[in-house]
Amino acid sequence: MVLMEDDNFDHRVETQLVPNNDFLADLLIDSPPCSSNDVVGADSGDLHKHSQTHTDVNKDDPIAKKQRRQLRNGDATVRSRERKKMYVKDLEMKSRTYVN
Repeated sequence: MVLMEDDNFDHRVETQLVPNNDFLADLLIDSPPCSSNDVVGADSGDLHKHSQTHTDVNKDDPIAKKQRRQLRNGDATVRSRERKKMYVKDLEMKSRTYVN
């Protein structure tokens, strides 16, 4: 029964971290390239037009797809390592309580 509770705990941690990382990944993907000299005006129409153009270009670009995939994989790797660390710490604590 204890192991079942551990599985549920790991699941809760995973679902809490996903929205924040997706949000940051979207910000990084949707940001304009650094080499661009275009200045986006304060008018919301200009901002919307610029973001639409940037998104349309990235939809078909295989390099952009690869970069998005690599970002997602990197985020998944970080989450996996954090889950593993938490799991190992939990096992170490349980081991100490059983030994003592």
